[in-house]
Amino acid sequence: MTYHSALVLNVLWKEFPDVANRITDKIKSAMPEVVLSDPNEIKTIVEDYCILNDLNFETWSNQPGQTRITDDRELLLAVIIMFFQPERLNGMCEKRIKQGIVKELSIVMKCDKAIISQSISSAINNYKIYSNFKGEVHEMYDQLKSNHYGKV
Repeated sequence: MTYHSALVLNVLWKEFPDVANRITDKIKSAMPEVVLSDPNEIKTIVEDYCILNDLNFETWSNQPGQTRITDDRELLLAVIIMFFQPERLNGMCEKRIKQGIVKELSIVMKCDKAIISQSISSAINNYKIYSNFKGEVHEMYDQLKSNHYGKV
């Protein structure tokens, strides 16, 4: 039998407050300080990412004769996930990417939703596997966060 999460949390806090506090601390340490919810902010993040990295793409899908951009696309997507759904990137939750994010990314990046979805999966895997990639994501997140929210 499965119990509602609110009931489980209520019992946890009442009966095992030390465990609940440790869980809360672990979540707090894994989550960034700025988490966004409005997909309309994606456009600004993409624009700022391009400025910071001196990029100018007509589309974010690989095109004949164009430099391969998969790595830039995956880094950008990982950063965006860090802003909108960090629990997914950190492996704390296996839910799908929130409604509207893939659609907005597709519009802003002028790229098919299937490419965005596949690249998000790759970005999440790269974040989990490669410490260098994870470091780049955190560095870019911090730069973009300080540009918009004045926090470092």
